Amino acid sequence: ETFTSWHRRLYRDVEATSVTPFASRSRDRTLRTLIVSMVRHGDSRMLTNPKLRNANSDVIKEIVQEREKLILALNKLSIVIKVYPSEANFILVKFEDAKKVYDFLAKKQIVVRDRSKVELCEGCLRITVGKNGENIKLLNALLDFEV
Repeated sequence: ETFTSWHRRLYRDVEATSVTPFASRSRDRTLRTLIVSMVRHGDSRMLTNPKLRNANSDVIKEIVQEREKLILALNKLSIVIKVYPSEANFILVKFEDAKKVYDFLAKKQIVVRDRSKVELCEGCLRITVGKNGENIKLLNALLDFEV
């Protein structure tokens, strides 16, 4: 048996690179995308709109500011055990009961990543730093959970 129908269904819903990252089809798709991205972002002259040349630095500044505000606010919550240092656009947070917090946020349609099953991240959720309004929505939901 070749399981052809099963593989068709699998590849319909799963991106090929996540299953077989070194398959030629996956390499070709990924390599092409990677090269275009590197060229485009590696040379600021590739950006045709002058307004976009500084857009990345403005976005980065905003993310850094929002991350710092979010870290301060998360550290004040009683349900938070630890907020790990971050220089990325996400924060790893250890909660008293990460599963309950995750389920509560999911019901409120707030997406976070449960990293509890990752070694050394037990009880942790990965929170992406959003725009100010998104971060406020997250913090208000966590305050509701806390009560």
